[in-house]
Amino acid sequence: MLRINCLIFVLLMGCPPTATFYGAQPCEDGTECSTEQQCRSGLCVDASCGDGIIQLDESCDDGNQDNEDECSILCQPPRCGDGLLKSDEDCDDGNDLQEDACTNSCKLAACGDGIPRVDIEPGIAGYEECDDGNEVDTDACRSSCRESVCGDGVVRTDLSPDAVDGESCDDGNTVMTDQCLNNCTLATCGDGVVHEGVEDCDDGNEVETDLCLNDCTSARCGDGQIQAGVEACDDGNQDNGDGCLNDCRLPRCGDGFVQRGVEACDDGNETEEDACLSDCTENVCGDGILNPNLETCDDGNQSPTDACTTECQTARCGDGFVYLGQEACDDGNRNNNDSCVNDCILAQCGDGYTWEGQEACDDGNARQEDNCLNNCVANRCGDGFRNPEAEACDDGNDAQDDSCLRNCQEARCGDGVQYVGVEQCDDGNADQGDACLNNCQTARCGDGQLQIEVEECDDGNLQDGDDCDRNCQSEGLDLPDNCYELDGRNRASFYCRDARGWDTARARCNLALNGSDLMSLETSDELAAIRQQLRESGHLTTDFWVGLVDNNGFNFAPGPAWLNDWGGPLFYDANERGRRCFRIRRIDERNLHDKRCGERYHYLCEQVR
Repeated sequence: MLRINCLIFVLLMGCPPTATFYGAQPCEDGTECSTEQQCRSGLCVDASCGDGIIQLDESCDDGNQDNEDECSILCQPPRCGDGLLKSDEDCDDGNDLQEDACTNSCKLAACGDGIPRVDIEPGIAGYEECDDGNEVDTDACRSSCRESVCGDGVVRTDLSPDAVDGESCDDGNTVMTDQCLNNCTLATCGDGVVHEGVEDCDDGNEVETDLCLNDCTSARCGDGQIQAGVEACDDGNQDNGDGCLNDCRLPRCGDGFVQRGVEACDDGNETEEDACLSDCTENVCGDGILNPNLETCDDGNQSPTDACTTECQTARCGDGFVYLGQEACDDGNRNNNDSCVNDCILAQCGDGYTWEGQEACDDGNARQEDNCLNNCVANRCGDGFRNPEAEACDDGNDAQDDSCLRNCQEARCGDGVQYVGVEQCDDGNADQGDACLNNCQTARCGDGQLQIEVEECDDGNLQDGDDCDRNCQSEGLDLPDNCYELDGRNRASFYCRDARGWDTARARCNLALNGSDLMSLETSDELAAIRQQLRESGHLTTDFWVGLVDNNGFNFAPGPAWLNDWGGPLFYDANERGRRCFRIRRIDERNLHDKRCGERYHYLCEQVR
């Protein structure tokens, strides 16, 4: 018993060196024990694993209790499955069962290792229905080691949808009326299940004449399919005239719908006195039967010239048919300017309507002195008939030298046409400085009008010694200092550079040349010419006084004002409160300016008598 205990102890820990073995055969050095024993401490004892001696039933014996070396405590080389856990092993359950918690490779079992466990009951943690060793969710075994089934929300892709357990869809619910059915096939028209929001119906058959059509829409009138026992016809359109009505009934005469190629009309009633007879034929004009709703007459003939037209309407002026014995014409329009006027009378000159292409005018009266003559020809200048609305005269000729010009205006001085025996000339302008004066008399020396480039002066007389001789040649002016003669004017004119007030300037003008006064300017062009002459002579250095023409009035604005109204002569009212006089400003081009009369300026003078 002690030997057995010692052996067990040796296997586990080794026997203590002081152990006493009872019944052991003594041995000396050199004395051999049996093959099953060995000499130790002078006694033959049985051999054991871990004693350092390899016995027949041992593959190795390194004499230690270390399982991490090349010989285990079982005196065998270490291996997975020997039940001894080594540092390079996750586990070692000492069996050959692959499907438990420790695999035959001494790895802890895990979902995804490709080995399905069989040692755990369903519902316990770690239970696996399958394990295909991958993380793909779309094959037969999902990454959670659960078998792929229809309804798990994952579509299998390892099988064709038509194969056993194959899936076309998987929406993870048990609703039969959505896009994926409970057998994981896509909802289709004809599968017998109504797909909500997509199908009206689904009866699972291919019959087109029942309540549900093959496109899963509810049968209705107008769908092109005849519903047996319900519809007489169904042509799929909304045309009531093609042999099938819109309510899927067959048409009939009297239903109010005209069938093309079959009925001429169909007014939906059986009245014979309207436009459509009860047999669906039209009531025709000319049949001798009055249709009171459409016809005012029906004389049973096709004559358009009697009291009843071919349209079964009572003849009237303007219907386009000439009613014999009643109308001279009838062109069927409301145009009074053609050959037939609106009262069905032939157009003629004097009826007050202009016949286009035939008459130039037609005023409907017998007067010759208006715009239209009695022969319907437009009144024109030269026809000998005066039109008071447009002509001053009309002598019926083209002569330009008599009292009536060819434009039918009375001859007058200034019209540019010389009236023989009355006018000496007529140049048609208002220039008094050319060869023809404004009174249509030929210009001559002594008429008081300066003829430009012909006369140097013209003082209205033929006397010598008054600065202008009898030949209208200048005799020169004897002017005081600071006064300078101006050229190009009908009368003697000069410019004085001694600054004076308005009244003093007027007196100085008369003193310098008897009969002179401040110069009057009537047009802006006249002002511009004076300014240009003063500028060229170097005298335009300051403002200067000018005079105004008599017998006209002008209202002043309050305060200083530039006066540029050249529509007529300007006149200064001596009674104007505050008394203001006219000057030409040195810096203005074509305007007059008013100023208080006491101011001192240079001044312009001219001979006025």
